[in-house]
This record gives sequence, structure tokens and C-alpha cells, in this order.
Amino acid sequence: MTPISLYKWIIETKTEIAWRQEMLLAWVYPHDLKEFAEMVRNALGEGGVECTLLTGGSIGIDLVPICDYFGIDPEDILKKEVG
Repeated sequence: MTPISLYKWIIETKTEIAWRQEMLLAWVYPHDLKEFAEMVRNALGEGGVECTLLTGGSIGIDLVPICDYFGIDPEDILKKEVG
């Protein structure tokens, strides 16, 4: 996976992303989850990644460990706001 392919997927699926402290959170909806899992399958390993079921039915996923696995700087996906 490349930064461009991840960013393109985020835009095409209208997935919301935001920095929360040191986590780059993506709010992935169930109808996009299978496609997302296939895209990042190599980063999942046998144990998967931690997710949080959120009000409204979306699933919160920290993209930082996934980006790290693929050698992507998370700030290439979304810059942190200074201030």
C-alpha cells in the first residue's frame, strides 16, 4: 500500500479521519470494512488491529500502526495541526 492508495480510498469512501493525540483515527463504516481489511491485510498479521465500535455504527481504527507497517508517514495522509 502507498500513501496515495490509502488517501484515495479515504476520499472515495468519504471516511472521516482526524488526529487525536498521537493517533490518526479513521471512522470506517461496516459497508467499507471488508475492502479496508483487504487493503491492509499484510499489516493485520494474525492478531489483527485494535478497533473501537463507536456510536452511529462506525468503527474507529488508529491508522498509525498500519502506516508504520507500510512505511508511510501518517502526516502524508493528514497533517497534524500546530497550535
